[in-house]
Amino acid sequence: MRSVALPDGLPPQLIVISGLPGAGKSTIASLLATRLGRAAHVEADVLHQMIVSGADQPTVEGTSEEAAQQLALRLHHACLVAKSFLAAGFSAVIDDIIHGARFHQLTEELRDTPFTFVMLHRNYDELRASWINMGSPFIDAWKWVSEEIDHDTPRQGLWFDNASLSETATVDRIVEYLGRSQR
Repeated sequence: MRSVALPDGLPPQLIVISGLPGAGKSTIASLLATRLGRAAHVEADVLHQMIVSGADQPTVEGTSEEAAQQLALRLHHACLVAKSFLAAGFSAVIDDIIHGARFHQLTEELRDTPFTFVMLHRNYDELRASWINMGSPFIDAWKWVSEEIDHDTPRQGLWFDNASLSETATVDRIVEYLGRSQR
């Protein structure tokens, strides 16, 4: 399959790729960045790993107040880094799990910056089966996030199930959307 080319003259873009764990966010964000010419992949997980002392993450028991504050901090910094690249003439692709209140934080952080939101909206039960196969301790910990994506996250931008698409076809679909939204 031949990749879809970017439209000529497409200005630097800020794109946010979201989805449940295992939906392909990081892989797709990295591949998309390579297709955007001068571009950076801003991986929220990597920003969170910068906290080397006192880091707190959600667990199977839930999300502590500290973990929630650190998730908000990582999204804040992901947006700052992406806007910095955009100001320097680079496209920026953020990948993070954005849902519910985190979507509202994202729109507030980027209130003065146009961006495209992409939700890799995979079937929860199919992803759960892959988590079982991997032996993940979080097998049932993501159900509430999936429900919040389905019921409390505004349907803005491009939402699609990429389960049956190759990585290239998934990126092609995003590039086609970017081209249409710029016209």
